[in-house]
Amino acid sequence: MSKIIAEKGILEYCQKAKPGNKTVYVNMDAINELPDQFEVVLSEVRFDIKTDFGEVGNGNLMPTTSLMYRIAEATGISGGENSITEPVIEDVDINPLLMKEIGSPTTL
Repeated sequence: MSKIIAEKGILEYCQKAKPGNKTVYVNMDAINELPDQFEVVLSEVRFDIKTDFGEVGNGNLMPTTSLMYRIAEATGISGGENSITEPVIEDVDINPLLMKEIGSPTTL
């Protein structure tokens, strides 16, 4: 079993959560099967349904940007200085789409 890092209350809550619990997004079975070389960090993100979610129509809610940033921070996702944005260019031969014979000059 891998090492689990969490506050005592959070670990106990996650371990006691029943399948289908909508407040816990932790798969304890998968965590328990991890090799010892891994360590798991369980984090708690508290939110207020009235301020951290916005109505998107038909009674559906969407998390606000600030809540998504808090979730990303809790899971160790970061951006900014260490993000790289660059175009991805790939040459694609469309001869199969044009139904050209095999061996025809490439059409890019």
